[in-house]
Amino acid sequence: MSNIAWMVHTDTTTGFITGVHSIPGDVTLIPSHGEVRDSETIYLLTREDETTYNIVNVAQFMRTYHRDSSGWVFRGVPANDFYIWESNSWNLDSTRMNAEIRLQRGYKLGMSDWTQANDSPLSDSKKTEWATYRQALRDIMTNLPADLDDPANITWPTEPS
Repeated sequence: MSNIAWMVHTDTTTGFITGVHSIPGDVTLIPSHGEVRDSETIYLLTREDETTYNIVNVAQFMRTYHRDSSGWVFRGVPANDFYIWESNSWNLDSTRMNAEIRLQRGYKLGMSDWTQANDSPLSDSKKTEWATYRQALRDIMTNLPADLDDPANITWPTEPS
């Protein structure tokens, strides 16, 4: 039992890792390797497994591996955090990515609200520049490149000086 490094909980149906836990101090609490509890199967990873699967950190292991009948399967590294493992491949979660873009856009709009207030110290021409900028922000979702897969790659409108 002293060779065990981690308890890995997987969804019994999909093999997705649902949690990784350190070993409890009380060895009587350690389940058997492959023990099924409700809808999860628990596997025990040893210190040797850490080397075999190049486990640098648990989060990375959870993201890049799943379990099937043959054992741990490396899924590869996703292009970014907006990819999810689905149908045996990494696929863009465009709903989540678009939500992030809208969040960033909302922040930029909120930070420029003051420019449109009646008591803004800006000249009328500067207010117009800011209004144009803000409209470009509102239009960003309709102008996204079809192949966009990361909000970090968006070319945002330039804020007026």
